[in-house]
Amino acid sequence: MIVSSLRRYPVKSLGCELLDTAVLEPQGLQFDRRWVLLDEAGTILTQREVATMALIDVHASADGLHFPDLLENAVPWPEGPRDCEGSLWGTPHALRLADASVSDTLSRQLDKPVRLAFQCDPQARRARFDGGDSAVNLADDLPLLITTEASLEALNSELSNGVPMDRFRPNIVIADTPAWDEDHWLRLRVGGCILRVTQKCTRCIIVTINPKTARRPNKTEPLRTLARLRKHTGAPTFGVQAVIEQTGSISVGDTCEILERHGD
Repeated sequence: MIVSSLRRYPVKSLGCELLDTAVLEPQGLQFDRRWVLLDEAGTILTQREVATMALIDVHASADGLHFPDLLENAVPWPEGPRDCEGSLWGTPHALRLADASVSDTLSRQLDKPVRLAFQCDPQARRARFDGGDSAVNLADDLPLLITTEASLEALNSELSNGVPMDRFRPNIVIADTPAWDEDHWLRLRVGGCILRVTQKCTRCIIVTINPKTARRPNKTEPLRTLARLRKHTGAPTFGVQAVIEQTGSISVGDTCEILERHGD
């Protein structure tokens, strides 16, 4: 088992950044989903509401956010206390707004008023479905999403038109496993890190959106097929979610070792 790709989403629901190496912090990959877009009511937006968010390319570095197609200069990491709140799943989170000119540029691109905001304290938010023991960035539920190439191949064998891995927005993709083997993982070592798998990842309408076009070529797939093949607590699933037991760095090509399986 090896890591075949690493993926980061510096702004929740915007474009994917492919990495060769990533630092894994307690709340997830460094710089992953620390920024969000807010609507006028202060709700954190996702592709569920604005599919064209997928088309905005963004990268993160130590000096801030980079929008190569939209802005010449990096958006610096904000300093100072919170100056707004954003609601995710009905829970408010302390945020700090980026410069208004950046939000204006993004608003024009999306044809919708939005504000770019930063998660002030990455340790403040506690992961859902982990008893509040783990910190989490502004991902929906848990710090990490792990998928496998074999499971995607198994899913695509059931579809008339296969879908690429980017539909599922994973952080870590693992190769050289049996299909659906991730269902049985409990703890694993990836590079220099130890991860604990907490649950299967239930999927929503976002997996029907082509991130290269922001369109839904088939409004039911792959959700309908996942619902037939892979259902957990009444919802279709693909991939597993995990928390971080030991931080460190991971790289494409790193070996993955299963330390513990369910039932061991």
